[in-house]
Order: sequence, then structure tokens, then C-alpha cells
Amino acid sequence: MPIINKRIVIAHMKKCGGTSVCKGIVVALPSHSVKHWGYTLEGEKRSARSRRSGGIWKHSPVADTLAKLPKAHSALTVYLASLRPWWDRVCSYYFNAKRHNQLTGTKYAWVANMSFAEYIRRPYLEEVVYRDRFCKNSEGIVRPEHFVSYELMAGLRVQDASLSAHNMGHARFSDGYCMLYKLGDFAYKEETFAGESALCPVRSRAIGFEPHASVLGNTR
Repeated sequence: MPIINKRIVIAHMKKCGGTSVCKGIVVALPSHSVKHWGYTLEGEKRSARSRRSGGIWKHSPVADTLAKLPKAHSALTVYLASLRPWWDRVCSYYFNAKRHNQLTGTKYAWVANMSFAEYIRRPYLEEVVYRDRFCKNSEGIVRPEHFVSYELMAGLRVQDASLSAHNMGHARFSDGYCMLYKLGDFAYKEETFAGESALCPVRSRAIGFEPHASVLGNTR
């Protein structure tokens, strides 16, 4: 999570493409103008130390971050680095766990013989953060004023800013990971993420991630 000029907070959800955005910001700006948790060797160490002591870290939720900063909330502008819809994030975590399990034989042992349909019905989704919960405070108020986009990176003069391949969803499919869902599986998970969909439905449609029956009927 970078903070620019002590007043612009870039909140960073897991598995949302935020690392690409935040690292670009950290690299592009003068070091004296941005404090960051993560994205460089020193930044990762800072994030780990701060998290252990109960402080701000790379993936701090918005309300937690604002509560721990010295400036008044009204003096801060909050952006959310969240470039991927929930269906991409859910799939990404599953295939990431599968990949590590195949490589090590021990890590993520629970996923070894588990199908995707079984996975989404089991309690292994703690790593998939809900955007609405990440953004809201205890009173249910959504704080981020903006979503981080690559247009913002261009405005910061990051050269050749583009979405990293691993943040674009499954490379074989134009709809990201959408084609890996059966219709029933998607509908089942959609209920879980209803709060997130309600938070930013227009954005999902605008960037071409709206699921449709012809795609969702496919399986893997």
C-alpha cells in the first residue's frame, strides 16, 4: 500500500492486480513523496514488521488504515487498487493453490484432489477478500472515493503501463476466468459476493467482465 504526499492512500486488496499498479507508482514517484508497505525488498520487510506489531501493512483494509494514520480522514483521498472482479479472484486463488501443491506436494494439501466445483463450496476462501467488506467501516460507510486505474498510472507518467499477464485472468479466455464456471457454480458464488456486486455494478459491466449464460455453460 503506497501513501503519496501523506494524503493520497492507495488501498490494495489481494489478487486484484494491485501489485502492478502500486509497484508502478512506487517506481515512478520520487522516494521522498511516497511511503509504501510492500513492492520492494525494504517495503516488504516494512509491511511484515508493521503487521506483526498491529500496524498498517500491504493489504490493510481501508477502515483499519484510516484509523491508524495521524491525519484526519477528511484530509485524505482514498483510491482502491482493485482491477479484477470476484469471479477472477476466486479462480485465481484456486489455480494458484493447485500450482503450488503440484510443485511442492505439501503446500495447500487440501486442494490436491479437489475440483473447482468442490472448492467453491468448501471453507477455503479466506484469502479471497470481499471488496465491500474491505472498503466499509464499522458503520457500513464506503470510504474509497476512486478506483485505481491504468489511466492514473499514465497520469503519473509511468512508462508503458499495462496490465501484467497474470492479472488479466486466464490467458486462453477473453472473459478472464469466467468460462471455467458452470452456470450453477457461478450462481452459487454470486450470492456470496452480492454485496460486492452491489457496490460497483457499473464498473464490472464497463470493463467487459459481465458474465453471460453462453460462457458460463462451459466447464473444466
